[in-house]
Amino acid sequence: MIKNKLKSHIMVEYKWMVLLKLLTVCMFIAAVYAFISVNTGIPVSANAIQPVENSQPVEKISVQGPQKTEDANPAVIKWMKERSVSPEHVLLKIYEEALRHSHPNLILAICAVESNFNPGVQSEKGAVGLMGILPAVWMDELKREGILRERQDLYLISNNIASGIYVLKKYLTQSKNLEDALYSYVGGDRSYADKVMRTLGEIHLSEMPHVSEIKARDNS
Repeated sequence: MIKNKLKSHIMVEYKWMVLLKLLTVCMFIAAVYAFISVNTGIPVSANAIQPVENSQPVEKISVQGPQKTEDANPAVIKWMKERSVSPEHVLLKIYEEALRHSHPNLILAICAVESNFNPGVQSEKGAVGLMGILPAVWMDELKREGILRERQDLYLISNNIASGIYVLKKYLTQSKNLEDALYSYVGGDRSYADKVMRTLGEIHLSEMPHVSEIKARDNS
């Protein structure tokens, strides 16, 4: 009798775990296709500086489907804290800035892989800030677009994220494939796309309620 109950309990837990994994995969695939399907308008942070002369006016550069900052999920903040030494108020600001743009989880995934959410980091190759922008490659163009005014702006959360989105969407426009866009974004590393995708999956999983929470809802 006890064995049967135990077996039944294990099967129920197993079914819930399989369901969670399937939901995670579906959310992941949906996020990737949604990102690929967005139009090629270049998003600029609301806090970005005004465009310099001869650049495209900010009002013509749209942000597709921004979320509200109050939509910040505490579970995602917790996930960010577990992998970063940055203070919580910095992590919250990064998350809120990501929410101003389409597909904030993809932005967070790139920030995690590039910098572990450290706005002041600089790599050996010279990549700067949260989303690892190379000033030697992109500085002039980002200035023309009104996203940056000087190199130091790359250490600002809003400007760096706006720069990263600009670069990624430019590559995505060329390739129409997120994996290839990420490959170009990092300068030629196939494993980079895998890292970003795995991290994106972790974020989606962190947003999902635990098995016990789902069961409690079903029983209520």
